[in-house]
Amino acid sequence: MSIQQNLRERAERHARKKRLPTLIILIGLVILILAQLAKFLHERSVANPSATPVTPTLTTHSLATPPPLAEASAAPFSSDVTQLLKDAQQWPAANFSLQPLQWTHTLGTPIYFISSHDLPMLDLRLIFNAGSARDNTLPGIANLTAALIDEGTDKLDVNQIAEQLETLGSQLSIASYRDMAVLQLRSLTDPAHLQPTLALVTSILSGPSFPKASVERIRNQLLLALQQEQQQPEALMQRQLWQTLYPQHAYGQSPTGTKTSLQAIKQSDLQQFYQQYYVGANAALAMVGAIDRPSAEAIANQLLSALPAGSAAPVLLTPTATTTQHVHIPFPSQQTHIQIGVLGIERSNADYAALYLANEILGGGGFSSQLNQVIREDAGLAYSVGSYFIPMQTQGPLIISLQTRNEKAAEALQKIDQVLADITSKGPSETELNSARQHLLRSYPLGLSNNISQVGQLASLAFYRLPATLINDFPQQISAVKPADTLQVLKKLWAPENRIVITLGPTDPLPSPAPTAAP
Repeated sequence: MSIQQNLRERAERHARKKRLPTLIILIGLVILILAQLAKFLHERSVANPSATPVTPTLTTHSLATPPPLAEASAAPFSSDVTQLLKDAQQWPAANFSLQPLQWTHTLGTPIYFISSHDLPMLDLRLIFNAGSARDNTLPGIANLTAALIDEGTDKLDVNQIAEQLETLGSQLSIASYRDMAVLQLRSLTDPAHLQPTLALVTSILSGPSFPKASVERIRNQLLLALQQEQQQPEALMQRQLWQTLYPQHAYGQSPTGTKTSLQAIKQSDLQQFYQQYYVGANAALAMVGAIDRPSAEAIANQLLSALPAGSAAPVLLTPTATTTQHVHIPFPSQQTHIQIGVLGIERSNADYAALYLANEILGGGGFSSQLNQVIREDAGLAYSVGSYFIPMQTQGPLIISLQTRNEKAAEALQKIDQVLADITSKGPSETELNSARQHLLRSYPLGLSNNISQVGQLASLAFYRLPATLINDFPQQISAVKPADTLQVLKKLWAPENRIVITLGPTDPLPSPAPTAAP
């Protein structure tokens, strides 16, 4: 077992020991309450068999009161246990509340923080507006830069950095996406581990050396990945979909770049990219862990001291509205892959909660979604079908995705059109809306039940300059969505004239004079 694994297990055992006595007490109290309740109901029924059962009232302090669940068929009987179970469905949302803090560093960096002492750990995200949307004339440079930041400094090579992290039991990773580049750090909060870890990360941030040997090694890895993409249907479709949705926009360039651009990137280009975009004014910081506010401020000051003030990256242009297109990618596969995309909304849009709920009903809700019911359950055309959206700085995409037998691809496309026509004309039913709302209200707190998920959510809010309190307020926003809100956003975004259809397979399921992409 590595030192890192050993330290993590020790931390988790420590946390379990702290929680165990409290858990035993709570279980004992619940058993006692239920026993007393059963005894009371039994005595009451014996004393007065005709009396109406008294339903106990559970008082909850909820961020948002979820609407009632849609009525199913009439229950064969009404009981106190039935009511308890109904009330219990709302407990996760009722008990959910975090205490986020927010302030701004003198460099202009927003800092979001939650103090959480469940584990003696610190999870940290330092995010830069340095994703592939900033590649400009060198596609792939953001990705290559992020991959090289922890490859060496003037004093440490890549092996020494890795050895120090392993000795300290800390985890460090840096990755680039379309919107952002993210440095992720996890460390024990014991000063003997945390302070050397922070010193190491500060040293890396203040002077990555972009060693020539590492540049060539990672460049070759990325070139090999580009070759492998040619045999990966999903990668081919994603590249084509983004290019078609964003033909004249920075989002249209693939983060992995091209063979020509990757070969053209020089060490000086990487250093210039880093100096321009990895600066305090272009960053955001999120932290969750077993530290207090003064300690969080000290950590922020230490890390940001490694960065120049710099300037924020310019605001991205709004994408040009799309018009309906169909692009087929010839590929020798047993199934036809289908993706349908439209331009969605930016993360800060006021319709975010309405679209989130509407997409849950359309295809994001798994087995209960309309797409799954029509295409998988009713027609048996696909094993898996769904929809998702990617909120970004400007309009991110809304995407429907599935795979089906080659001979059934045209029918599957017709079924998708049928579902979209129905939901954009009538909107979700009241039953669907309530069911999806209840599911989101119950699952949202569970999705933020650990430090890593919390710091990820905080980092997103910080990067998009949204209030830290939104991590608590989102259930309220979901509860406030009305049927008309979901209908309006679906009708606007999923209009037929906006849809881009990408298919991949041996034959084109929709023959047309539209251009055909090269494999």
